Amino acid sequence: MKKIVGIFAIGMLVSLSALGQERQTVYSITQERHEIPWYEEQLSLWEKYVEEHQYDAPAWYNYYSSARAIKNLNWEDREEYKNWGKECTKIAEAAYKAVPNSFEGNHIIWWDSGNDEAKREFLMRAHEIAPDDTRAFDDLMIYYELNRNGEKFSELCLKIYESGELPASILNWGYNVLSELDENAIVFTSGDNDTYALWLVQQVKGFRKDVIVINSYLITLKDYQEKIFAELGLPEFEGEIDGVHRAIFDNEKEIPVYVDVCGIKFFEKDSIMDDVYLTGLAYKYSKDDVDNVSLIRRNYEKRYLLDYLTHQFSTHQSDGVADSFSELYLPSLIKLYKHYHETEEQEKKAVIEVLLLKIGKKFGQIDTVQELIKDC
Repeated sequence: MKKIVGIFAIGMLVSLSALGQERQTVYSITQERHEIPWYEEQLSLWEKYVEEHQYDAPAWYNYYSSARAIKNLNWEDREEYKNWGKECTKIAEAAYKAVPNSFEGNHIIWWDSGNDEAKREFLMRAHEIAPDDTRAFDDLMIYYELNRNGEKFSELCLKIYESGELPASILNWGYNVLSELDENAIVFTSGDNDTYALWLVQQVKGFRKDVIVINSYLITLKDYQEKIFAELGLPEFEGEIDGVHRAIFDNEKEIPVYVDVCGIKFFEKDSIMDDVYLTGLAYKYSKDDVDNVSLIRRNYEKRYLLDYLTHQFSTHQSDGVADSFSELYLPSLIKLYKHYHETEEQEKKAVIEVLLLKIGKKFGQIDTVQELIKDC
């Protein structure tokens, strides 16, 4: 049995916030997420503020962050996304003109560039101005990954881990993803948090460093692509950018390839969807049939660390974003629940039911969950 299609959204939890005519710090949507009207209000408030305080670098950062969040939340509306991209660039250029010697002014230019090597000097200048400012750490980590500078990459992973940027629950989720993969496998990711979680667990905890984590967007960068292919011992890829993923899936060295449950949305319209099997928190690519229920059972019974789903002993600014990762367990949990029903393992079935209902209730999916398991 292959993938479960579309019964649960992937990584989509949005925090609800009342609007209130007061300027607030605007964080990246990977850290704290609100609805678009909240960002629109903040955009207006910070715009008015910088008109009167043009040398306030943090104000420019919040102004830009508001526009960037609106752009990213309009990802599926490509025209709107493009228009907000232009607005972001206008704000970035105005910010740099107003505060060129600040961390914020330089980092905004880099942040807006989308990893444009021609703008690298702005990232390095921002880091030089404020070497302990964690807002540049992610970008530096990505830079060292793109250049395959393992020592510096590991150093930045440790700094991000020590800064507490990622909630423990996301790191735990990353551990569980890595735990289920075949030896020396490749796993595709797509976003910031799902990629960073795997990188940090590998580099800081030394867990499953045999796995190659490939971000689906970064691999389309030619220089990085060439480095990865060379390391994997694959022939240089000469085709269209979109074909690079297929070349990895069908690699001639028969390296196992997975896509994590966050990253699968990148391939929703790709023919590889006919050959992927849900194995828990990842999809395994295979031209041959895979007994994925047995793999799901193995992962939950022997590999995953799950206590964090039922016992939370700390809070984090990004808990709202992190909570959405818990919802990603539901499709495989339902498969496992039905399997235990069929095998008449009532005690194990009862444990999974408690977890299913707890997660379902938390994310407003309780009716859906109950409907899917009602005949078991």
